[in-house]
Amino acid sequence: MKSAWFSMLTALFLSGCSQKSAVEEVVQNHLKDPTSAIFKDYVASDGNQYACISWNAKNSFGGYTGWDVAFLKKENGVWIVESMKHAPCSKEDLNSFEEIDNTMEQITGIPK
Repeated sequence: MKSAWFSMLTALFLSGCSQKSAVEEVVQNHLKDPTSAIFKDYVASDGNQYACISWNAKNSFGGYTGWDVAFLKKENGVWIVESMKHAPCSKEDLNSFEEIDNTMEQITGIPK
């Protein structure tokens, strides 16, 4: 029984890590110097449809720009950057966006 719980927790942890890695990669693609990117404070909505992550990277002059927050939405299984600056980044905010999407899907019948 213990090994089953351990396996489930390990799978959950690894899927969270792969989501974070995917988010980091998408954010890096929007930076002038992707190899200089540093990340912290990854947060995702309960349904993994929204995420945000704090990032810092070098600009054209070679200096770090300071910490900012990227806001992403998953569309058709692919993370899309909605904003690279000053985004809302709390579990509650992200879950609210997800709830709005779910409500709109129920009303219109069009999946988000």
